[in-house]
Amino acid sequence: TATLVLETFNRTYDLKQLLSLLKGKTIKNSTMVDSKKKLLYVAMSRPTHLLCLAMNKEHVSDEDKSDLESCGYLIKDITTP
Repeated sequence: TATLVLETFNRTYDLKQLLSLLKGKTIKNSTMVDSKKKLLYVAMSRPTHLLCLAMNKEHVSDEDKSDLESCGYLIKDITTP
């Protein structure tokens, strides 16, 4: 019923690389990006009640946060009380 997607590092930070996709925009295709898009699609399409994407807050600008919130994402910073 729930899925937690954690940002990982393998040559690049995967969620940072897919941030435009999360905001509903297209991103240029490459083999690495295509495989990450497929994995993200599978992870995000399975939960029925809760989806959490956890990434380094330094990878998300204020503009990105605003864009994501306008797409319906609820952003929580769990590093501050």
